[in-house]
Amino acid sequence: MRVLVKSFGCAANQAEGEIMSGLLRKEHELTSSVEDAEQIVLNVCTVKGTKTAMREIRAVAEQHPDKKLVIAGCVTEDLASEIRKRYEGASLLGTHHAPKVLKLVSKGAPRQELLGFATPQKLGLPRARQNPVVGIVPISQGCMDACAFCSTRLVKGRLQSYPIDDIVNEVKAAIADGCKEIWLTGQDTCCYGFDIGTDLPTLLEAVLAVQGDFMARLGMGNPRHVPKYLNRLITVFQHPKLFKFLHIPLQSGSNTVLKRML
Repeated sequence: MRVLVKSFGCAANQAEGEIMSGLLRKEHELTSSVEDAEQIVLNVCTVKGTKTAMREIRAVAEQHPDKKLVIAGCVTEDLASEIRKRYEGASLLGTHHAPKVLKLVSKGAPRQELLGFATPQKLGLPRARQNPVVGIVPISQGCMDACAFCSTRLVKGRLQSYPIDDIVNEVKAAIADGCKEIWLTGQDTCCYGFDIGTDLPTLLEAVLAVQGDFMARLGMGNPRHVPKYLNRLITVFQHPKLFKFLHIPLQSGSNTVLKRML
């Protein structure tokens, strides 16, 4: 069966799209054409609300009513409720259940929902990379905050850091696959490891020790965690294989607004 996987949003969501594509490729034919696809997996992002996700879903559903849809990714309860009302034939696959995509995509498969929290391992799975020279490596999922303006905690849950050995093995696999850039990603990379007795500098040291011709880039992190290991992080950033790049949230210059956002 011909299947299209279309991903939106952050690097972590793009990585999950690559994983779903890699798993689907084992049993189906991947296509980049909506017209050619028999089933469509829309891997959506709702971190800033459901409006954009619904616009993308509506565009496909109304232009191609004959196509079976699987709505995957950061599916909030609000979005799920709206999809059930508008597109009752669409299956729902939450971000925690992305590795189970094959259960929802098959000829004659009934409408299904795999939502709710889980703690899947999202490393060591097949990949169909969007960019052959970029290896997107999730280091964790979830965060330690509950900001009023962001749905991350509602969808991803509390911080779940992946073991350093598993991350290093994923990096090695990406390099062996021809990747020249390694993107370390998560909803908040700066609190990596706090739940498993380690931290971000320790992980970076392990990743940068991997042999091969590559550069590593660190994804978004909340700077409030950095003081716990600031000096060690500064030292790690001197490494020639690490991009001198910081991706941090900048929300407001108003103390009143910031207090309301907590």
